[in-house]
Amino acid sequence: MSRVFRVVGIGEVLWDQFPDIRCFGGAPANFACMAKEIGGERVESFVVSAVGDDALGVDAKLELAKRNVDTSFLQVRGFPTGRVVVSLNAAGVPSYRIEEDAAWDHLDWNPKLGTFVSTVDAVCFGTLGQRHREARDVIQTFLRSVPASLRRS
Repeated sequence: MSRVFRVVGIGEVLWDQFPDIRCFGGAPANFACMAKEIGGERVESFVVSAVGDDALGVDAKLELAKRNVDTSFLQVRGFPTGRVVVSLNAAGVPSYRIEEDAAWDHLDWNPKLGTFVSTVDAVCFGTLGQRHREARDVIQTFLRSVPASLRRS
């Protein structure tokens, strides 16, 4: 059997709220979902993020599970699950309002992450996930801790 690769999306998990539909998203979450879909059994895919203790958080966990993404590192925080409200003008051109103070803004470093990071093969992180210092510090600590073979010079 061939080697299984561990991939991680770290940063924002959110819902894009259009006028008539809601879509799961966040670049790191989308990466984790697509890596698993493309890689199948050759890939273990993880999300390192946070959701709220709310209905959107429950739905995000269900969506990730449905897509076979491991949620062992998905933290639950006392802040709302991330949302981007998408408005369309008369011509159908979108505008975006990214809600502030979302759960993923309050990502927390813990020893479990410190142990896990040494086992990964690929990491995707978003810039939006670093808008608040708390999450930015965790993401940057994670990136500094990946195996040396993953770092670019």
